[in-house]
Amino acid sequence: LGVGDDPASLDTSALNTNVKAGKMIGTTGPYMTVSVTDTASASAGVGDTIVPTTSDVTVNIEVQSAAWIPVEEVRIYKNGFLHASYDQTTTPAVGKTPKPTSGSKKVIRFAGSIPITLSEDSWIIVEAGQKLSPLPTPAEVAGTIVPGLESVAFSNPIWVDLAGDGFDPPGLPVEASPIPRAPRFAGVEELDMDLIPEYKHHAIEGHLPIHKITIPAEALDGLSDTAGKKADEENADDAKADDAKADTAKADTANDAESRDCEDAGKTDQSDDAADSSPQAQAEASPKGAPSGEATSSLGGPAESSRS
Repeated sequence: LGVGDDPASLDTSALNTNVKAGKMIGTTGPYMTVSVTDTASASAGVGDTIVPTTSDVTVNIEVQSAAWIPVEEVRIYKNGFLHASYDQTTTPAVGKTPKPTSGSKKVIRFAGSIPITLSEDSWIIVEAGQKLSPLPTPAEVAGTIVPGLESVAFSNPIWVDLAGDGFDPPGLPVEASPIPRAPRFAGVEELDMDLIPEYKHHAIEGHLPIHKITIPAEALDGLSDTAGKKADEENADDAKADDAKADTAKADTANDAESRDCEDAGKTDQSDDAADSSPQAQAEASPKGAPSGEATSSLGGPAESSRS
């Protein structure tokens, strides 16, 4: 692009051409170069298409970074699926992070050539930076320099046309199925908006094209069964919870009824005591022949009274 060390020498026309061609790498810190070569040493860079002599190709990656920018992992994606990832434990390995204050000149953090055998036209992209699992957090030093910075670089695709008859898109990746299997792809078809009345205004107004996406049924095999089992488990849990609530309600009702019975019994005893202590009840309980107003002892004779 004619930049070098002098930004004023930027060739804006070349820049615009490369941007439109997709020859770009996005980054928050790491600098990355990516290419794909075949067995005959033909090569394609980011945004380019290669027609290899065989189905065997090699992905060539080099990642450079300042010491304070973390590079923990390099990932290769093929047709939307993670094909391979590399860190400090793999071969090739990501280099150890130099101490940010050491003044280290070891800026190359990863360099490797990874062979891939393809069975269909494919697009390949590469990512480099912090690991994605667990989710990355701002690095200590980098986050101090740029608050909230998370290190990542990503390339645009390199297109591999196996037969040389034009790139045949494999479709969108479908990962809905919980059953491990080879990748399944959705069919993508661009609709002719001129032939569809309800979409004709899109064509007239210059809108982006509309695509029809078809997901193969086999990509969803087992998903409904899994969802059904999960629903059954959730329903069973709900039923158990309802039963527990019902049992608790029955126990509360029984306790309330028992409490009311105890209260009624207490009221009855109080009424009986009040009735027994009335003058009429006492008179009726006195032995025949006892003088009126004269209390009796428990033996039937006059009770002694005391006077002060």
